[in-house]
Amino acid sequence: MKIVTVISIFFLVISLNSFAQVSQGKITVFNTTLKVKDIIGTTNLSTQKWSKDLPKVLVRNEDYYLKTIGSYREEYDDLDPNSLFNLVDKGNYPLLDEINMRFYEEFAIPKLKGDSTINKRSDFISFCQSWEKTTDFKDRKLLLFKNEFIQIGKVIQKERFQFVYAPYTLKQNIKRKINANLTADIKSELKANNIEASASLINHLSSIVTSQTEYSGVMIIAEFEDNYMTRLKNSLNGLSKDRLGNDDFSIGLRFYGAEGGKRVATTGLVVFKLNGKINKSRLVESNLKSDLKAKFKLLTDDQISAITTSMSIGFVRKVENLFSADIENIYIKSFLTSKKVDQIALDNTIKALVTEYDLGKDDGRNMGIIGGSLDRYYVENGTYPSDLTQLKSQKAISAINKIGALIVYKKESTDSYILTFAGEDRQLNTEDDIIQRGYKGKPEKNN
Repeated sequence: MKIVTVISIFFLVISLNSFAQVSQGKITVFNTTLKVKDIIGTTNLSTQKWSKDLPKVLVRNEDYYLKTIGSYREEYDDLDPNSLFNLVDKGNYPLLDEINMRFYEEFAIPKLKGDSTINKRSDFISFCQSWEKTTDFKDRKLLLFKNEFIQIGKVIQKERFQFVYAPYTLKQNIKRKINANLTADIKSELKANNIEASASLINHLSSIVTSQTEYSGVMIIAEFEDNYMTRLKNSLNGLSKDRLGNDDFSIGLRFYGAEGGKRVATTGLVVFKLNGKINKSRLVESNLKSDLKAKFKLLTDDQISAITTSMSIGFVRKVENLFSADIENIYIKSFLTSKKVDQIALDNTIKALVTEYDLGKDDGRNMGIIGGSLDRYYVENGTYPSDLTQLKSQKAISAINKIGALIVYKKESTDSYILTFAGEDRQLNTEDDIIQRGYKGKPEKNN
């Protein structure tokens, strides 16, 4: 397996709601468009191969990104997760379930018994009583998903993770941009209530609001607990084929542990989270009235009443709604991979079997890429290329580099081609060869 300690892929992921949107290199948060680099230091998303559909990689809440930890990626810069160590649902995964149940028994539950915020909970006490009545891993796992233990079950399973929290302060230029939009919102709110306000009045109201508005951020390093990662490595590294079954975890482990594989586990994430809040105590009607009477002598009582009502009720509610909608803005900055987990490999027998299977799978994928590129070339140019060097797609070039020695391409006519691929024996010009023909932008496979 490829050993990687920290993979600094700066992917930006944003909660999807009416207030948060993403465009190349920019985000909109609290109704303010900001440069991504001002938030988390990313300078240019285009260089990070940002090609996936955003909804596929959204971080909506804590549950989502905690479930992402433990998945693996086909290659280090892939975004699509494949389930592996994060298979903690009600399914039956004997190898992983045994590791998890032992971890809960020997580490998580004893730790929680010493936690005064947990050990007196009635559901925890009842859970421990039921847990101690059985030693069967299957029965113990089912306890975690019983209706009466669902919430405490989540607490216990969360012990597989460790967290480091580090508050950070948003840059002043970010605060100024957000506050500038609050000023515009004040003017809009007054106008919506048929209140014409002078620039000095709007500026004064803006200074009051911005002085009572706070923005903060926290960096969270969420990763597998060290003890848990050690257990994964000690239990799975060099595993005998006799221990593997046909469940999803065993199947995933076959792929992940294959010799020479480029797969990388996501054992942690560096996460940034933004928060906003408004202190309403200074913005109640009585306080605003006193303030405006003292500062703006020409305003009548009715005018002051209209302004303060508009501000203290309508405007504050809008800001609160805005912050509450954006409160779960979470940005993933980096994927982390522990050497402990990344070094997990199966025994030589399994490696050989899986490598052979993987090789065929990869060959098929690369043949598909080349065939697809040939079809697109025909659609765009009205003819097939005279040779494969005319394909300019980066994916096609990569595929050709990987299997170029195993294929022979021939353009038969303007509208057809023949592509010969060495089969399982990986030798050309044998009975095992696979022939793929293309005609007018469509593939036709023949052996």
